[in-house]
Amino acid sequence: MVLIFKSSKNMTPMGYWALSSGGKDSVLAMYTAMQKVEISGIISIMPKKDSYLFHYPNVKWVSLQAQSMNIPIRLIDGTRWINLDEERKRFKTVKEVLREESAEGLISGLIASNFQRKILEDLGVELFLPLWGYDQEEVLKLFIKEKFEGVITGVAAEGLDESFLGRGIDEKLIEDLRGKRINIAGEGGEIETFVLDGPIFSKRLKIKKAKKVWEGDRGFLFIEEIE
Repeated sequence: MVLIFKSSKNMTPMGYWALSSGGKDSVLAMYTAMQKVEISGIISIMPKKDSYLFHYPNVKWVSLQAQSMNIPIRLIDGTRWINLDEERKRFKTVKEVLREESAEGLISGLIASNFQRKILEDLGVELFLPLWGYDQEEVLKLFIKEKFEGVITGVAAEGLDESFLGRGIDEKLIEDLRGKRINIAGEGGEIETFVLDGPIFSKRLKIKKAKKVWEGDRGFLFIEEIE
């Protein structure tokens, strides 16, 4: 199942499409890419809870980000992709969307993961990775510098407890993450985030209701209501 949000703005069918989970890397990559290419749409994958490749807690709200950015979005239902092999196989659905939309290529917020990059390269489409090779901490600093606002919605690493859920992305967070045995940008799944505002948003998203769920060594912040 693919759900489509049509922009109210007349947009050409060409241009790049962006793969987005709604997190800081995805949105920052779009912002950076917009300085060089046109973004004609967003693709988001709604995974099952124990996904190996995709962010889980709040992907359903990416459509609100897309509306605020006035960009069409297509949501791919991946909740039945049961394991890593299935996810890699079914991920080729993204290529089908790009073909249907006559897209020139795909934008991703990858920073350093060669494993994930190989999966993207296997699609056989042109890739634009604006954040590739960035220092991990510099990605967080750039997010703050460019006046984006986001919160932590998932943690799964030693040293990250329930208190991190719901925290904003700011200089104090960077200080608290330094020295921990994690990828500080969270690209390996140690941290998941959701962006609420930024220079490419026409309206700020405000969390009205959310709940924390802690599961022994990991936890999620489930956003239940946004305005």
